[in-house]
Order: sequence, then C-alpha cells, then structure tokens
Amino acid sequence: MKAEDVSRPAITLASGRTLQDLRNVLLKYRISRVVIQENGKPIGIVTEKDVSRFTRASQTSRSTG
Repeated sequence: MKAEDVSRPAITLASGRTLQDLRNVLLKYRISRVVIQENGKPIGIVTEKDVSRFTRASQTSRSTG
C-alpha cells in the first residue's frame, strides 16, 4: 500500500495517553486502529483487538490475584 492509496489522513494519538483516551478516539471516529506517535513520529499502531486483549488479560489477572 502506498500513501496515495489512503483515502483519509491517519488518526493519531500521543504515546503518553491512556487506554481510555484510545478507546474514546476509536469510538469517536468509528475506526479500528490508531497510529501512536512520539515526538511527532509514528512508533506503532494499536487496534481494537489489542485493546480487547489487554482489557481481558488485565481483568483475568486481577480476578486470579
């Protein structure tokens, strides 16, 4: 895929933001992935599936204590 194939600009989020911030962005823009930036440069992508996995794993580790 080339940059000219993308139909709209990527939605980004700074690396220091919270999981709740990320969820809010996903819902607000009705998207399934967000580019994470640090110092204005992309450092990764987080998907809805990543958020779900993290949330489930976090809940499981708390319940097994």
